[in-house]
Amino acid sequence: MVAYFIYINRGDEMLGIKRNSFESLIYNTKEPNTSAELSIHLRKSLNSPFVIVCIGTDRCIGDSLGPLVGYNLKNLNVNYPVYGTIYNPIHAVNLKENLKYLKIKYPNHNIIAVDASLGNPKSVGTIQFRAGPIYPGKGVGKKLPPVGDYSLIGVVDSIDKFSSTNIHQVRLSLVMEMAEVITESIYLATHKVVLSS
Repeated sequence: MVAYFIYINRGDEMLGIKRNSFESLIYNTKEPNTSAELSIHLRKSLNSPFVIVCIGTDRCIGDSLGPLVGYNLKNLNVNYPVYGTIYNPIHAVNLKENLKYLKIKYPNHNIIAVDASLGNPKSVGTIQFRAGPIYPGKGVGKKLPPVGDYSLIGVVDSIDKFSSTNIHQVRLSLVMEMAEVITESIYLATHKVVLSS
């Protein structure tokens, strides 16, 4: 199995996010069958109506993971709502407005939030899935509302070496590879596809 469990997320602790004990499923993007493995756990969590909210901006490679996933899902013509694409991103400036809209339009839907994150050096290139919200902008000192009932987080860079210029030096190939894995896992989880485990 590609995923492993973690009970304390050190990246969250470093950012001042306090959580009760929880489980994150962590997947290495480079492992074979990552999309299929992640999709199995996603499928178990998607038993009620949901909306996919992809957070980030196309103006910064390190923060473009969410909009790339949103763009990919929209191009697949999926039959569930997807918000946040490279053409219509959800980011720090419009996040509150979009969340307000989504609560009115989809009051009974769970939100699956997708975002890029900073983490410890060993977690760069991993995708984390867990119950609970994402805290957008926390790694760069922004105070934004939490988003999501479930979180899909791609760790694109290390928090240890983060500076205002490093987020612009994240490799596009890493972000695109993570976006493909997340897109495929969501697609597999939401379509009648036979998965071998």
